[in-house]
Amino acid sequence: MIRFLILVLVCSSDLFAFKLFLEPVVRTQGGPVRLSDVSRSEGDSPKDKVILGSIREAYFLSRDEIQRAAGTDCEAVYGPGVWVVPLTKTQDAEEAVESMKGAIRRLSGGEEFLKKHTIKVSAGLKMPEQGASAVYRLPPQANKLAAGRMIVAVDLIVPDNGKDRTLLRQQVELVIYRQVKVAVATHTLDQGDVIAHGDFKMETRELDSDVEKFAPENLVGQRLIDRVDAGKPIYASQLRKTSTVRRGQSITLIHQTPGIVVRCKSTSLTDAEPGGRIKVRILLPSGKKTDIKEADVVDENTAVLAR
Repeated sequence: MIRFLILVLVCSSDLFAFKLFLEPVVRTQGGPVRLSDVSRSEGDSPKDKVILGSIREAYFLSRDEIQRAAGTDCEAVYGPGVWVVPLTKTQDAEEAVESMKGAIRRLSGGEEFLKKHTIKVSAGLKMPEQGASAVYRLPPQANKLAAGRMIVAVDLIVPDNGKDRTLLRQQVELVIYRQVKVAVATHTLDQGDVIAHGDFKMETRELDSDVEKFAPENLVGQRLIDRVDAGKPIYASQLRKTSTVRRGQSITLIHQTPGIVVRCKSTSLTDAEPGGRIKVRILLPSGKKTDIKEADVVDENTAVLAR
């Protein structure tokens, strides 16, 4: 009879014993934190038992603390402890952008990069209200960043015995816009038009691509090979550069001496702009060829024989 009673008591003790297997890191909304939040159990554990109240910063629950909170029926606890991370604070858009800018400024060339680019962040980080910092995993140099969309990993760091410990990693979407001066048509320009002053104005625009190639600022005198509507940017691919004076063009050649001005027809043998020097061949009425001369371009129809 005594042996049977002892056996019953042993079986009863084993029936209510349980084991806990701890998670290394647990995210919470601030608390309270229950036993089931920080561990996986084998056996009939008090899963709903509160072991930690509301918290505002990351807290390390040691194995001993959890053992005491679980009670005497807890047979064993596996794991050194649990980092409980309360994600109670979410950065707004402005905070997220400033945080990302700070990370870029710390890169080599980061300050110069931010002068020429605008950044936006799709969503802010979720963090504890205090006691933790975010480390953005960016390239070591700002020139490795490019306009467009990219996913940036962000590690949540806390101090732990004089060292930084990474508790968890989040991801944020970063959009980079390059600031570009763009030539924009002030009115509709048709195919074949030669661009003049007043046909365009320069505007600074933000672009999320490094692929687009726009017309240069000095596009006066270039011919359009495509129509450009008013208010639309002019692309380099829509232009064909034309010189003021072109090779093979008929041009009036002026020869000046004191008291005498002689004008004659000639043919330009090279391309040039006003103020530039070209080679010309004078056209005689007889059709006889002359030697090649040099002349200075005045405008698209006139050149002065060089002395």
